Amino acid sequence: MSAEPALAPRLYGLVAEFEAPGELVTAARRAREEGYRRMDAYSPFPIHELTAALGLRRTRLPLLVFAGGLVGAGVALLMQWFSAVLGMLRRNGLPMPYHPIFNAPRFALASRDRFFFCIEARDPKFDPERTSRFLANLGARVVSEVEE
Repeated sequence: MSAEPALAPRLYGLVAEFEAPGELVTAARRAREEGYRRMDAYSPFPIHELTAALGLRRTRLPLLVFAGGLVGAGVALLMQWFSAVLGMLRRNGLPMPYHPIFNAPRFALASRDRFFFCIEARDPKFDPERTSRFLANLGARVVSEVEE
């Protein structure tokens, strides 16, 4: 029985943690000015200046998502209405009892007060040590490696 060598996890990139949205936008702008192109930012709420700072282009995706949401919501409401009417007919017109399917789920945020900026390892300009120093000099609280 031969033992297979364990594959070492590959580095995905470096993530820097910031305390304020302004620091995150500044970090994205500075990274873009330095020549980094494979990067992303994570925030607990939308930051409109971040789109321009990251150099992202506008797409038709929001329109497609909106149309899909409308169709999905319409189908879901139609199904709920149909099941309620069908249930009332089966119960001789008596009102439906409470059912948890009509409750909307609530989602919690992973981070409510921190902002993260990631430079991917596949960026042509990425060098682990130099990029780590660059992110630390931008005022990041912590710079961490992320594995794939």
